[in-house]
Amino acid sequence: MPSPSLWGKAVEHFSPVKTTMLIRHTAILACSLLAAVTLGGCELGEPEQETPPRVIAWTEVKPYTGGDALRSLPGVVRAVKRASIGFEVGGTLESVGVDVGDRFEQHQLLAQLNQRDFKLGVERARAAVAEARARAREAENDFDRLQALAAENFASQSALDSARAALDTARSRVATTEASLALAEDDLSDAELRAPYAGEVSARLAEPSQQISPGQPILRIQGSPDNVEVVVSVPETFVHRVQPGSEHVVTFPARPGLSTPGKVTEIGSDATELNAYPVTLLLGDTDNPPRPGMTAEVAFPLDPAGVVTHDKHLVVIPVAAFLPVEGQGKVAFVYDEDTGTVRRRPVSITQLTGNSALVSEGLQAGEVIASKGLEFLRDSEPVLLMGKGTARSEQPATVSESP
Repeated sequence: MPSPSLWGKAVEHFSPVKTTMLIRHTAILACSLLAAVTLGGCELGEPEQETPPRVIAWTEVKPYTGGDALRSLPGVVRAVKRASIGFEVGGTLESVGVDVGDRFEQHQLLAQLNQRDFKLGVERARAAVAEARARAREAENDFDRLQALAAENFASQSALDSARAALDTARSRVATTEASLALAEDDLSDAELRAPYAGEVSARLAEPSQQISPGQPILRIQGSPDNVEVVVSVPETFVHRVQPGSEHVVTFPARPGLSTPGKVTEIGSDATELNAYPVTLLLGDTDNPPRPGMTAEVAFPLDPAGVVTHDKHLVVIPVAAFLPVEGQGKVAFVYDEDTGTVRRRPVSITQLTGNSALVSEGLQAGEVIASKGLEFLRDSEPVLLMGKGTARSEQPATVSESP
């Protein structure tokens, strides 16, 4: 304790204002230290709150007991006969007699080029043929006359040989000009575009007054809508099940209730995109045939019920109970009753039908799996089954369902 004399000297050293501020700052600092110690002691004494387990929707894996399993694959209807047609010669397009959707008969005139130049070509070729034939007759007369004179030794052999050569040349000229005439007439005929078969126009690709090159498409046509087929892309893992000549039921989403048999006529040998093979089915006769371009669904039968794949029977799960994972295929989350957690497990999906999926590997009948919200689950995550068990926390648990 400082002596009164020292305290008095300290007070005398500071002015009254500075003395008051010093006392105030000292009091504030002391209160702050006391509050920090008090709050720190409270935090250390309060226990951490445990995160409640996630509540999941679940289902039990069922054995497949239905009839023959079917796999529906989408396809597109198209006409059996279809082509892009154009002129074999070039020129100025004079007219197009049909439009999109118009039907036509076989050999009907569909479009025509300006024929003036082609007609002039035919006339020139005909004149050349007439001239060549006249020269050939003259050469033939000269040869006959010299041949008669040579028989009486009034003409030399060299003169006769020259006459024979002239005759051969004239006859060759006739053949050449006749061939040119035939080509000119063909060009004139090719200036008209006629239908190779009965059908309808699906696209119009050129307009009158347009300059056309040989082979340039003018119209896209397709055969009669009564003669149609369906093309489907069959995955590489399934194409071996499809046999040429086999028949399958074909339905059309835009025509509820309409179904018709389809016969496999072609199976592609080269895979297209996504490693799928094109398979073509010829549709049977029907009173109300589907139009080209419509969507179709073809039902291909799988192995019959009860088939064993790798010593395991087929089982059925909801389509929402498996999750495609990049680089891992498809997975399901299986509930482990002993640990109260879900484990991620790879599965093999054989078929999707409606809201169900057939599984050939990865699951067994009777197992419990998560049926919704799989994208929110983690491997080995503690969970509670919705509608079973008691809550492990007084706070409400979150449900792993997407909004």
